[in-house]
Amino acid sequence: MNPIFFFLQPLQHLASAWPISQPAIMAREPREGFSSPTRWGCGAGLVVGIPIFLLFFVADTLGTCRPVDNCRTGILPWVLAPSTVIALLVFFAMRLLVGWLQRCNRRD
Repeated sequence: MNPIFFFLQPLQHLASAWPISQPAIMAREPREGFSSPTRWGCGAGLVVGIPIFLLFFVADTLGTCRPVDNCRTGILPWVLAPSTVIALLVFFAMRLLVGWLQRCNRRD
């Protein structure tokens, strides 16, 4: 036995007693977790959305506003809403792109 896996030896009886499902039974079971296009879309939305949010936040904070003027309208219309819309657009675009690429690869 490999000395690296020596610590797993007490767990070996669990692996031999683990029930193995038949492929026909596994095909009927619902899939767990999110699909691949959803994971890619969520990742791309986060990678694009967070820097855009921070950029809009800094631009809103450093914007030209005199202290005597009441020009601050809040974070929602100028920072949060546009960055959320951009992140959602990237999410759906990436989701559609990955789904389309997966469908194209299945046909081959």
